[in-house]
Amino acid sequence: MEYRFRLSKGREVKYISQLDFARTIERALRRAKLKVKYSQGYNKKPIIIYGPALAVGITSNAEYLDVEFEEILPEEFLKRQLNNVLPEGLRVLHVRQKNGLIPLHKLNRSIFTVELFFENSIGKEALEKAIEGIKKSEEIYVRKKTHEEEKLVNIAPLIHGIFLEEFKLTQAQIVMELSTGQGGSANPFMIIPLIIENIGEATVYIHRNETFFEENGKRIFPM
Repeated sequence: MEYRFRLSKGREVKYISQLDFARTIERALRRAKLKVKYSQGYNKKPIIIYGPALAVGITSNAEYLDVEFEEILPEEFLKRQLNNVLPEGLRVLHVRQKNGLIPLHKLNRSIFTVELFFENSIGKEALEKAIEGIKKSEEIYVRKKTHEEEKLVNIAPLIHGIFLEEFKLTQAQIVMELSTGQGGSANPFMIIPLIIENIGEATVYIHRNETFFEENGKRIFPM
């Protein structure tokens, strides 16, 4: 039986990589003494599928993974057992059987909240102008590192929404909807420098609120 898990990733663990996150999940499943199903062959591995990876330095309430077990287990039992052994900063928010749910590899959008804390007071108009400039741009090139090389990538088509949600004299909250997953991805770290480059230095906190599948205006959520 396969189950889908939704987890949160807090500030305590926001600097761990996706690989370390996966290792932590596997260790937690073993410590919880849950009967996870393993692949066949010489190098057996637990059957776990992860949703779109989260960039290092970002917190989240929308980390998804599918786990296949050798038996049917109560959803609340799985949630409780894992939360008992997960490190501080990682928590299971929800569990349900995978039947009928969209495959995780199809998820292609994420929504982020970006909080900016400036050293000095700034003008709201300047911030809104910078955001509008990004929204109207057809080409925004940033350097992206792959496994063996670094190349320039146009992320403008990967930005689907960006707006100023809250503003104070030294604080701002911006919401971004960006492409994620196998079809191409962008994250707020690529966009924030373009917003604040002519405004001032800022401390940045980024949180992923949700990840979903979008096609022709229709949205399908993982749970």
